Amino acid sequence: MKMQSVLIYLGGNGPSNFPASINREEVVKIIAADSGIELAHRHGVKTDVLVGDLDSATQESIELAEKNGAEIIRLNPYKDFTDFEIALIEASKLKPKQLIIIGGGGLRTDHLLANISVLCGEQTKDYFVDIYFVDEFLQVCRANQARTINSKVNTTVSLLPVNGDVEGVSTSGLEWKLNNAKLSASKALGISNILTKTNASVEVNKGTLLIIQQLQEC
Repeated sequence: MKMQSVLIYLGGNGPSNFPASINREEVVKIIAADSGIELAHRHGVKTDVLVGDLDSATQESIELAEKNGAEIIRLNPYKDFTDFEIALIEASKLKPKQLIIIGGGGLRTDHLLANISVLCGEQTKDYFVDIYFVDEFLQVCRANQARTINSKVNTTVSLLPVNGDVEGVSTSGLEWKLNNAKLSASKALGISNILTKTNASVEVNKGTLLIIQQLQEC
């Protein structure tokens, strides 16, 4: 069964190429938030929607998006939501099962932390969330959203509680196995675990966990 996905490009650093692990047949809409359109163009990807105050995207990239058929939603810069949050509102109209985020890493720390906060918060709680940075692949894991990790043996994987402690953490396929454990948001216990199998799993009973794989190329 296909997992209907919406893909969102964000400004900031992202993978040099379109991630091979993404199934394009499952992507029903591609949205760019402001300068995320430039990363989409570098990947050779045509977006369906470009949204934002467009203060970061170049005029050339905006015109190219429009030429390629994208709907342009230009917003007043004096707003209470980030361009990313507006993109999420657009994505929610399709009621997808999965959100795929490309970009958003590096550059400004405030933008990075705000993006992570949104990705792990209430606005995305109904979706499976995957995030592609330059050489990292992130997955959000919540109760009733068990996640599978597919990568090479010896890949470094970190488990980070976000927005509070996470309870009932159980894993398989990792060197330091957890069984119904509690990970505190004020401690770094989940940092730098190691894959012992090419297929590992993580599940939680309460809270939100961010799974971070260190990869050379997603």
